[in-house]
Amino acid sequence: MKQTSGYTLIELLLYITVVGLLLGGLVTFFVFTSSVRIKNQSIMEVDQQGLFIVDAITQAIRNADSVTSPTLAGSGTSLTLASTTAALNPTIINLSGTAIQIKEGSAAALPLSNSRVSISNFSVKNLGRSGTP
Repeated sequence: MKQTSGYTLIELLLYITVVGLLLGGLVTFFVFTSSVRIKNQSIMEVDQQGLFIVDAITQAIRNADSVTSPTLAGSGTSLTLASTTAALNPTIINLSGTAIQIKEGSAAALPLSNSRVSISNFSVKNLGRSGTP
């Protein structure tokens, strides 16, 4: 009697099941790492935009002679700065739609944030001291 070599149906089903489980785990791992990467990129983009906006506002305040709005100890949704330089007077920083923008003098308003970051709330509080510009 001659023996033929080959796989039985049960061996083939077990092989397919083991390979399927391994591939399923591998796909799950790649989907998870991809979603974590996208989340980290989004967080990094928001952080970079926030730092850029804060730096731009800080620089505008340092270059200004005084803060005209909001008034001392007041708060508001826009920041107005006065300057002796005519091209920069007034400098207005506010939220327009979902982007923070800066308008210096009669120039067109320029966005400080890009379209990939949506800003939903912008508030400014004047914490200056009486007698200081």
